[in-house]
Amino acid sequence: MDDALRKKLSTSVRLPSMPVVAVKLIKLLEQGDASPNELAEIIRLDVALSARILSVANSTLFRGVSTVETVLQAVTSLGMDRCVSLALGFSLRSSIQQEDKSGLDYELFWRRSLLVASSAKVLALVADTVPAEPAFLVGLLQDIGIIVLDKVDQDFYQALGPVEQREHQKLMNYERTRLGSDHCEVGAWLLNHWQLPELYVDAVRYSGQNVYEENYGSSVYGPLIAVANELADLILPVSSGNCLDNMNYGMKRHFHIDDNWSALYAETLATHIAEVEQIFEQMLLLDVDLGELLGSAQELKERYRAS
Repeated sequence: MDDALRKKLSTSVRLPSMPVVAVKLIKLLEQGDASPNELAEIIRLDVALSARILSVANSTLFRGVSTVETVLQAVTSLGMDRCVSLALGFSLRSSIQQEDKSGLDYELFWRRSLLVASSAKVLALVADTVPAEPAFLVGLLQDIGIIVLDKVDQDFYQALGPVEQREHQKLMNYERTRLGSDHCEVGAWLLNHWQLPELYVDAVRYSGQNVYEENYGSSVYGPLIAVANELADLILPVSSGNCLDNMNYGMKRHFHIDDNWSALYAETLATHIAEVEQIFEQMLLLDVDLGELLGSAQELKERYRAS
Protein backbone atom coordinates (compact mmCIF):
# COMPACT_ATOMS: atom_id res chain seq x y z
CA MET A 1 0.00 0.00 0.00
CA ASP A 2 1.46 3.40 -0.94
CA ASP A 3 1.85 6.32 1.44
CA ALA A 4 -0.95 8.38 -0.13
CA LEU A 5 -3.55 5.67 0.42
CA ARG A 6 -2.27 4.95 3.92
CA LYS A 7 -2.54 8.65 4.79
CA LYS A 8 -6.05 8.84 3.34
CA LEU A 9 -7.15 5.89 5.46
CA SER A 10 -5.47 7.03 8.66
CA THR A 11 -6.99 10.52 8.48
CA SER A 12 -10.50 9.42 7.51
CA VAL A 13 -13.26 9.94 10.06
CA ARG A 14 -15.47 7.41 8.28
CA LEU A 15 -13.56 4.22 9.05
CA PRO A 16 -15.71 1.42 10.46
CA SER A 17 -15.04 0.94 14.15
CA MET A 18 -14.70 -2.45 15.80
CA PRO A 19 -17.17 -2.77 18.68
CA VAL A 20 -15.38 -2.91 22.05
CA VAL A 21 -17.11 -6.18 22.86
CA ALA A 22 -15.89 -7.73 19.59
CA VAL A 23 -12.27 -6.76 20.32
CA LYS A 24 -12.52 -8.28 23.81
CA LEU A 25 -14.03 -11.46 22.35
CA ILE A 26 -11.25 -11.90 19.80
CA LYS A 27 -8.57 -11.42 22.44
CA LEU A 28 -10.38 -13.91 24.66
CA LEU A 29 -10.47 -16.38 21.76
CA GLU A 30 -6.71 -15.97 21.38
CA GLN A 31 -6.10 -16.89 25.02
CA GLY A 32 -7.32 -20.42 24.45
CA ASP A 33 -8.03 -21.08 28.12
CA ALA A 34 -10.95 -18.75 28.82
CA SER A 35 -13.84 -19.90 30.99
CA PRO A 36 -17.58 -19.71 30.20
CA ASN A 37 -17.91 -17.12 32.96
CA GLU A 38 -15.32 -14.84 31.32
CA LEU A 39 -17.07 -15.11 27.96
CA ALA A 40 -20.49 -14.44 29.49
CA GLU A 41 -19.14 -11.36 31.28
CA ILE A 42 -17.97 -9.84 27.99
CA ILE A 43 -21.21 -10.59 26.16
CA ARG A 44 -23.23 -9.03 28.99
CA LEU A 45 -21.47 -5.70 28.31
CA ASP A 46 -23.72 -5.37 25.23
CA VAL A 47 -27.43 -5.60 26.00
CA ALA A 48 -28.51 -6.09 22.38
CA LEU A 49 -25.87 -8.77 21.83
CA SER A 50 -26.94 -10.57 25.00
CA ALA A 51 -30.52 -10.62 23.71
CA ARG A 52 -29.43 -12.07 20.35
CA ILE A 53 -27.36 -14.82 21.98
CA LEU A 54 -30.25 -15.75 24.29
CA SER A 55 -32.60 -15.79 21.29
CA VAL A 56 -30.33 -18.20 19.40
CA ALA A 57 -29.93 -20.46 22.45
CA ASN A 58 -33.73 -20.68 22.71
CA SER A 59 -34.32 -21.14 18.98
CA THR A 60 -35.53 -24.39 17.43
CA LEU A 61 -31.95 -25.07 16.32
CA PHE A 62 -30.51 -25.31 19.82
CA ARG A 63 -33.34 -25.31 22.34
CA GLY A 64 -33.15 -28.03 24.96
CA VAL A 65 -35.71 -29.27 27.49
CA SER A 66 -35.72 -26.08 29.57
CA THR A 67 -35.62 -22.40 28.63
CA VAL A 68 -32.21 -20.69 28.63
CA GLU A 69 -32.59 -17.64 30.85
CA THR A 70 -29.07 -16.24 31.36
CA VAL A 71 -26.10 -15.43 29.13
CA LEU A 72 -23.98 -17.93 31.07
CA GLN A 73 -26.55 -20.65 30.41
CA ALA A 74 -26.51 -19.69 26.71
CA VAL A 75 -22.71 -19.94 26.58
CA THR A 76 -22.88 -23.37 28.20
CA SER A 77 -25.69 -24.50 25.90
CA LEU A 78 -24.19 -23.26 22.63
CA GLY A 79 -20.57 -23.99 23.49
CA MET A 80 -17.88 -21.36 23.86
CA ASP A 81 -16.45 -21.52 20.33
CA ARG A 82 -19.82 -21.24 18.63
CA CYS A 83 -20.85 -18.48 21.02
CA VAL A 84 -17.75 -16.42 20.19
CA SER A 85 -18.34 -16.80 16.42
CA LEU A 86 -21.98 -15.79 16.71
CA ALA A 87 -21.24 -12.86 19.00
CA LEU A 88 -18.57 -11.56 16.64
CA GLY A 89 -20.81 -12.01 13.62
CA PHE A 90 -23.67 -10.11 15.28
CA SER A 91 -21.31 -7.34 16.45
CA LEU A 92 -19.78 -6.81 13.02
CA ARG A 93 -23.13 -6.96 11.24
CA SER A 94 -24.73 -4.38 13.53
CA SER A 95 -21.76 -1.99 13.37
CA ILE A 96 -21.48 -1.92 9.55
CA GLN A 97 -24.52 -0.47 7.80
CA GLN A 98 -25.07 0.70 4.23
CA GLU A 99 -25.53 4.40 3.56
CA ASP A 100 -27.85 5.82 0.90
CA LYS A 101 -25.16 7.08 -1.48
CA SER A 102 -23.00 3.96 -1.38
CA GLY A 103 -22.17 2.26 -4.66
CA LEU A 104 -21.52 -1.04 -2.90
CA ASP A 105 -24.09 -3.84 -2.79
CA TYR A 106 -24.11 -4.56 0.96
CA GLU A 107 -26.61 -7.39 0.63
CA LEU A 108 -24.20 -9.17 -1.73
CA PHE A 109 -21.26 -8.30 0.55
CA TRP A 110 -22.84 -9.95 3.60
CA ARG A 111 -24.13 -12.92 1.61
CA ARG A 112 -20.66 -13.61 0.24
CA SER A 113 -18.96 -13.01 3.60
CA LEU A 114 -21.24 -15.48 5.37
CA LEU A 115 -20.83 -18.03 2.55
CA VAL A 116 -17.04 -17.84 2.76
CA ALA A 117 -17.13 -17.95 6.58
CA SER A 118 -19.41 -21.01 6.55
CA SER A 119 -17.34 -22.74 3.87
CA ALA A 120 -14.11 -22.02 5.75
CA LYS A 121 -15.50 -23.42 8.99
CA VAL A 122 -16.72 -26.65 7.39
CA LEU A 123 -13.48 -27.03 5.42
CA ALA A 124 -11.58 -26.70 8.69
CA LEU A 125 -13.73 -29.47 10.18
CA VAL A 126 -13.34 -31.75 7.13
CA ALA A 127 -9.60 -31.15 6.65
CA ASP A 128 -8.90 -31.09 10.41
CA THR A 129 -5.88 -28.81 10.00
CA VAL A 130 -6.91 -25.62 11.84
CA PRO A 131 -9.55 -24.72 14.48
CA ALA A 132 -12.99 -24.26 12.93
CA GLU A 133 -14.33 -21.20 14.75
CA PRO A 134 -11.35 -18.91 14.01
CA ALA A 135 -11.73 -20.06 10.38
CA PHE A 136 -15.32 -18.77 10.44
CA LEU A 137 -14.12 -15.43 11.79
CA VAL A 138 -11.34 -15.14 9.19
CA GLY A 139 -13.92 -15.78 6.47
CA LEU A 140 -16.16 -13.12 7.94
CA LEU A 141 -13.35 -10.56 8.11
CA GLN A 142 -11.54 -11.28 4.84
CA ASP A 143 -13.42 -8.66 2.81
CA ILE A 144 -13.64 -5.96 5.48
CA GLY A 145 -11.34 -3.81 3.31
CA ILE A 146 -14.19 -3.46 0.79
CA ILE A 147 -16.26 -1.75 3.47
CA VAL A 148 -13.33 0.54 4.33
CA LEU A 149 -12.91 1.65 0.71
CA ASP A 150 -16.65 2.26 0.40
CA LYS A 151 -16.79 4.30 3.62
CA VAL A 152 -13.78 6.41 2.66
CA ASP A 153 -15.12 7.04 -0.86
CA GLN A 154 -18.77 6.21 -1.48
CA ASP A 155 -18.32 6.67 -5.23
CA PHE A 156 -15.47 4.18 -5.45
CA TYR A 157 -17.57 1.13 -6.38
CA GLN A 158 -20.17 3.05 -8.41
CA ALA A 159 -18.44 2.05 -11.65
CA LEU A 160 -18.92 -1.66 -10.91
CA GLY A 161 -22.20 -3.37 -11.66
CA PRO A 162 -23.62 -6.37 -9.77
CA VAL A 163 -21.70 -8.88 -11.90
CA GLU A 164 -18.33 -7.21 -11.33
CA GLN A 165 -18.99 -6.87 -7.60
CA ARG A 166 -19.93 -10.54 -7.46
CA GLU A 167 -16.75 -11.67 -9.20
CA HIS A 168 -13.91 -11.27 -6.74
CA GLN A 169 -11.03 -11.27 -9.19
CA LYS A 170 -12.57 -8.53 -11.33
CA LEU A 171 -13.26 -6.49 -8.21
CA MET A 172 -9.64 -6.81 -7.07
CA ASN A 173 -8.32 -5.94 -10.54
CA TYR A 174 -10.46 -2.80 -10.47
CA GLU A 175 -9.11 -1.86 -7.03
CA ARG A 176 -5.50 -2.40 -8.09
CA THR A 177 -5.98 -0.34 -11.25
CA ARG A 178 -7.51 2.55 -9.30
CA LEU A 179 -5.38 2.40 -6.15
CA GLY A 180 -2.31 0.29 -6.79
CA SER A 181 -3.60 -1.82 -3.89
CA ASP A 182 -6.62 -3.98 -3.06
CA HIS A 183 -9.13 -4.56 -0.28
CA CYS A 184 -7.02 -7.37 1.21
CA GLU A 185 -4.18 -4.97 1.99
CA VAL A 186 -6.65 -2.35 3.18
CA GLY A 187 -8.43 -4.90 5.37
CA ALA A 188 -5.14 -6.01 6.92
CA TRP A 189 -4.32 -2.36 7.62
CA LEU A 190 -7.68 -1.91 9.38
CA LEU A 191 -7.32 -5.03 11.54
CA ASN A 192 -3.87 -3.85 12.55
CA HIS A 193 -5.40 -0.44 13.32
CA TRP A 194 -7.94 -2.25 15.49
CA GLN A 195 -5.02 -4.03 17.20
CA LEU A 196 -6.34 -7.49 16.37
CA PRO A 197 -4.00 -10.49 16.70
CA GLU A 198 -1.55 -11.00 13.84
CA LEU A 199 -3.23 -14.32 12.98
CA TYR A 200 -6.24 -12.40 11.62
CA VAL A 201 -4.23 -9.53 10.12
CA ASP A 202 -2.07 -11.91 8.07
CA ALA A 203 -5.02 -14.10 7.07
CA VAL A 204 -6.87 -11.09 5.65
CA ARG A 205 -3.71 -9.74 3.96
CA TYR A 206 -3.33 -12.98 1.95
CA SER A 207 -7.05 -13.74 1.50
CA GLY A 208 -6.97 -12.71 -2.16
CA GLN A 209 -4.49 -15.44 -3.07
CA ASN A 210 -5.90 -18.26 -5.19
CA VAL A 211 -5.54 -22.02 -4.64
CA TYR A 212 -2.50 -22.20 -6.96
CA GLU A 213 -0.42 -19.83 -4.85
CA GLU A 214 2.52 -21.07 -2.83
CA ASN A 215 2.90 -17.98 -0.64
CA TYR A 216 0.27 -17.25 2.01
CA GLY A 217 2.68 -15.47 4.32
CA SER A 218 2.48 -16.83 7.85
CA SER A 219 -1.28 -17.41 7.54
CA VAL A 220 -2.30 -21.01 8.26
CA TYR A 221 -5.78 -20.04 7.02
CA GLY A 222 -4.63 -18.88 3.55
CA PRO A 223 -5.22 -22.11 1.58
CA LEU A 224 -8.49 -22.74 3.41
CA ILE A 225 -9.85 -19.28 2.56
CA ALA A 226 -8.70 -19.71 -1.06
CA VAL A 227 -10.83 -22.87 -1.42
CA ALA A 228 -13.76 -21.27 0.46
CA ASN A 229 -13.68 -18.34 -1.97
CA GLU A 230 -13.98 -20.74 -4.91
CA LEU A 231 -17.07 -22.30 -3.36
CA ALA A 232 -18.65 -18.88 -2.81
CA ASP A 233 -18.00 -18.06 -6.47
CA LEU A 234 -19.60 -21.37 -7.49
CA ILE A 235 -22.73 -20.65 -5.45
CA LEU A 236 -23.24 -16.98 -6.37
CA PRO A 237 -22.29 -17.75 -9.29
CA VAL A 238 -19.60 -15.75 -11.09
CA SER A 239 -19.51 -15.38 -14.84
CA SER A 240 -16.10 -16.89 -15.45
CA GLY A 241 -13.57 -19.27 -14.00
CA ASN A 242 -13.61 -22.97 -13.27
CA CYS A 243 -14.49 -23.02 -9.60
CA LEU A 244 -14.86 -26.77 -9.19
CA ASP A 245 -11.50 -27.56 -10.81
CA ASN A 246 -9.92 -24.94 -8.59
CA MET A 247 -11.59 -26.41 -5.50
CA ASN A 248 -10.48 -29.94 -6.37
CA TYR A 249 -6.93 -28.75 -6.90
CA GLY A 250 -6.97 -26.83 -3.62
CA MET A 251 -8.34 -29.80 -1.67
CA LYS A 252 -5.66 -32.11 -3.09
CA ARG A 253 -2.76 -29.69 -2.99
CA HIS A 254 -3.29 -28.19 0.43
CA PHE A 255 -5.32 -30.79 2.36
CA HIS A 256 -4.50 -34.09 0.57
CA ILE A 257 -8.20 -34.86 -0.01
CA ASP A 258 -9.21 -36.37 -3.37
CA ASP A 259 -12.13 -35.57 -5.70
CA ASN A 260 -14.57 -37.66 -3.63
CA TRP A 261 -14.67 -34.98 -0.93
CA SER A 262 -17.66 -33.18 -2.47
CA ALA A 263 -20.52 -35.41 -1.25
CA LEU A 264 -19.59 -35.35 2.44
CA TYR A 265 -18.60 -31.70 2.30
CA ALA A 266 -21.84 -30.67 0.56
CA GLU A 267 -24.01 -32.39 3.18
CA THR A 268 -22.12 -30.92 6.14
CA LEU A 269 -21.96 -27.46 4.58
CA ALA A 270 -25.66 -27.44 3.66
CA THR A 271 -26.52 -28.19 7.30
CA HIS A 272 -24.22 -25.45 8.59
CA ILE A 273 -25.45 -22.88 6.04
CA ALA A 274 -29.06 -23.61 7.03
CA GLU A 275 -28.10 -22.77 10.63
CA VAL A 276 -26.32 -19.57 9.59
CA GLU A 277 -29.28 -18.49 7.45
CA GLN A 278 -31.65 -18.85 10.37
CA ILE A 279 -29.33 -17.26 12.94
CA PHE A 280 -28.30 -14.24 10.86
CA GLU A 281 -31.65 -13.93 9.06
CA GLN A 282 -29.87 -13.86 5.71
CA MET A 283 -30.61 -16.13 2.77
CA LEU A 284 -27.35 -17.51 1.40
CA LEU A 285 -28.21 -20.30 -1.02
CA LEU A 286 -31.50 -18.82 -2.28
CA ASP A 287 -32.64 -21.45 -4.83
CA VAL A 288 -29.31 -23.29 -4.96
CA ASP A 289 -29.27 -26.99 -4.02
CA LEU A 290 -25.71 -27.39 -2.80
CA GLY A 291 -25.54 -31.18 -3.17
CA GLU A 292 -27.00 -31.00 -6.67
CA LEU A 293 -24.69 -28.11 -7.61
CA LEU A 294 -21.51 -29.89 -6.54
CA GLY A 295 -22.72 -33.25 -7.84
CA SER A 296 -23.71 -31.89 -11.26
CA ALA A 297 -20.48 -29.96 -11.60
CA GLN A 298 -18.48 -33.05 -10.68
CA GLU A 299 -20.45 -35.19 -13.17
CA LEU A 300 -19.89 -32.69 -15.99
CA LYS A 301 -16.20 -32.61 -15.19
CA GLU A 302 -15.92 -36.42 -15.31
CA ARG A 303 -17.78 -36.55 -18.63
CA TYR A 304 -15.43 -33.96 -20.07
CA ARG A 305 -12.40 -35.95 -18.93
CA ALA A 306 -13.81 -39.16 -20.43
CA SER A 307 -14.56 -37.57 -23.82
